Amino acid sequence: MLLDIVAAAEVWISLFCLSSAVYLFTTFQKKIDTPEGRSFRYQAGLLFICFILMISDCVAWYFNGSRMPFARQILLWANTLLYCLDYLMGLLYTCYLASLLKDSRAVRLYRFLSCLLCGTAILYALSNLHFHHLFFIDRAAYYHRGAFFRTHLWFSFPVLVLAALILIFHRKEFRKGQYLFLHLYYLIPAFAVLLSTFWYAGISLPNIGFSLSAFLMFFTLAQARRKAFLARQAHVVEQEEAYAEMRRQMHDLQFRLAMSQVHPHFLYNCLNTIYYLCGKYPRTAQQAIRDFSDYLDYNTKSLTAQTPIPFIDEFRHIKSYLSLENLRFDGELEIEYHIQTTGFYIPSLSVQPLVENACEHGLWKKGGGRLILTTRLDRDHIYILVEDNGDGFNPIAVTGKNGRSHIGIENVRRRIETISGGSLHLLSVEGRGTSVKIILPRSDAVLYGETVKEGGIL
Repeated sequence: MLLDIVAAAEVWISLFCLSSAVYLFTTFQKKIDTPEGRSFRYQAGLLFICFILMISDCVAWYFNGSRMPFARQILLWANTLLYCLDYLMGLLYTCYLASLLKDSRAVRLYRFLSCLLCGTAILYALSNLHFHHLFFIDRAAYYHRGAFFRTHLWFSFPVLVLAALILIFHRKEFRKGQYLFLHLYYLIPAFAVLLSTFWYAGISLPNIGFSLSAFLMFFTLAQARRKAFLARQAHVVEQEEAYAEMRRQMHDLQFRLAMSQVHPHFLYNCLNTIYYLCGKYPRTAQQAIRDFSDYLDYNTKSLTAQTPIPFIDEFRHIKSYLSLENLRFDGELEIEYHIQTTGFYIPSLSVQPLVENACEHGLWKKGGGRLILTTRLDRDHIYILVEDNGDGFNPIAVTGKNGRSHIGIENVRRRIETISGGSLHLLSVEGRGTSVKIILPRSDAVLYGETVKEGGIL
C-alpha cells in the first residue's frame, strides 16, 4: 500500500518536473547565451533529469519481482540509470552553481573537480552492469544491494564538501535567502542518500530527496520571478509618476512664463487711462487704481499657486480686469454675469485668460460688444462658459499676434486636464463670435460653502 502511494506521488512529481523544465526552457530560450539564461538552462536540466529519475524509479518498482519476459534486464538497466542520474544531477548542480558565480580560478577548479568526481561516479555505476558490486538482480527478478553498495558514497561526499566550500568562499555574492537555498539544494538529497545507506524500507529516499530539492528549486525561482515582476511594475509606476510630474512641472513653467509676461499694451493702456481720469474724474481714477492694484496682486500670487483656488477669487480677478477694460472701451463693453455657483475650485488664471482673449482678440477689433460669463452645475459636472459676439476666428488656424491667443487657450486646456481632470471646448465662427466652455467633473472640483446665485447686466 505504501509503495503504491509513493509510486503515484512519484508519477505526479515527474509530471511537475517535466512541465517545469519545459516552462524554463521555453521562457528563457531567447536568453540562452546570457549568464542568466545559462543558469536557468541548468535548472531546466536538473528538473528534466529529476523527471527521468522518477520515471526510472517507477519502472524499477513495477518490474521488481515481475515474471514478465525481460523483467531482469529492464530492472537492471532501470536501477543502473538511477545510480547514474544521481551524479548527473550533481554534475548539473555544479554547472548551475558555477554559472551564478564570478569567473575565477577557484570557480574553474571547483567545476573541474566536481565534474571529474561526478563523471567517475557515473562510470563506476555503469561498471556494475558487469561486476554487480553495487546491486544485483536475482533470478526471480528481485533487486538486492551489493557488497560494495556504500562505496557509491565515496564520490558524493567530496562533491558535497566542494560545493559547501565554494559557497562559503563566495557567500558575499548571494542574498541571504538565495545563499540558504543553494545549500539546501544539495544538502537535502545528500542527507537522503546518507540515510538510505543505513536504513532501507523499500522506498528510494534519494529520489524523495531529489524531488524535494526540485520542488524547492522551482519554488524559489517562482518567488524570484514574482519579486522581479513586482519590482519592474513598481519601476514602471515610478517612471509614469515621474513622467507625469515632469509634464506637470513643464506645464507649470510654461504657465509661469506666460503669466510673467503681462501684456505690455494692457499695462500701458491702463496707466494711460488712469492718468487721463486723474484730471477729470478723480473718484473713477481711484477705483481704477484699486482695480489695477488688485489685478497685479492676483497675477503675482498666481505665479506661486501650486494647487487649485476657489473660483470666487478668480471671479473677483475677472471683475477687476473687466472693469479696467470697460474704461478702455469707453463704456462700449457690455458685460453679463450668469453665475449659478462659485463654490468650487479651479486652477488659478484658468478663466481670466479666456476673458482676456475675448476682449483683446474678439471685441477690441469691433470697438465693443457683449461678453457673457456663465457658471452652472448639474449632477455630475460644473460648466464655465465665456462667450462674446466679437470677430471670431478659425479655431484650426493659429490666431492673434504671434499666435498668442491660441497658445493661451492651449495652456489653459492643459492645466484644466492635468490639474482638475476637466476639458475645454472651443467654438468660434468668423464674424459672429467665440464660445469657450470648461467642463469640470463635480467629484474632482470639490464643492464648498453655499451655492451662489446672481445675474444681470453690468
